[in-house]
Amino acid sequence: MTSYIIHLARAVERAPNVARLQGILPGPVHMLDAVDARALTGDLGARRRLHFPPYPFALRPAEIACLHSHRLAWKTILEGPDDTALVVEDDCTFDPVRFPAALSLARAQATPESYIRFPIRTIERPAEELAQDGATRLFRPQVTGLGAQAQLVGRAAAARLLEATQRFDRPVDTLLQMTWITGQTMHCVLPSGVSEISREIGGSTIGTRLSPGARLGREIARPLYRLALRATARVRAP
Repeated sequence: MTSYIIHLARAVERAPNVARLQGILPGPVHMLDAVDARALTGDLGARRRLHFPPYPFALRPAEIACLHSHRLAWKTILEGPDDTALVVEDDCTFDPVRFPAALSLARAQATPESYIRFPIRTIERPAEELAQDGATRLFRPQVTGLGAQAQLVGRAAAARLLEATQRFDRPVDTLLQMTWITGQTMHCVLPSGVSEISREIGGSTIGTRLSPGARLGREIARPLYRLALRATARVRAP
């Protein structure tokens, strides 16, 4: 199994963590050059209000670049030798006990159809449990959580997601929640042993400063969107 690290070249503060990840991830480890938001040109597929429920915010350039970075990972998996591959972002860190247990359980169940997330938060609740080993559980969640820091992606899943994201209207993790749009079933492993350390290594490459008014508007719109997403998922998700 190959591991891929998505890394933005100009994020030099993250280079030491990338080097550390290269030393601990399984299999051959390759670095993928993340798409740079500062270099975006042309029609990249971003649209407004493609899907229901409508995403209430305009996509930021960094969010567009992040989605295309994951598309690059999926394309690389599709063109590579493995049925499944591990894809991680460059701001991850791994618990030396919990992550190997989570990865072992995921690999034992994974197929080319799989997309198995390793969430950094433990808020997801099972709709269907696939496997368990001690305290580690692999399941299909009622609603997929946010974040795309680490995931085991199958070849068929990569092809399916490349097709589904030719046009998009929301960030990659938010789109992955909409399994009725992508056609891709999502699973997760908890506890995952994965943490996100962007604050310690230069800060987020996605976030931007917002005015107080814009911040307030997002705080109001975000829970309303989540309610709409959950209601839609109950009706449309498999």
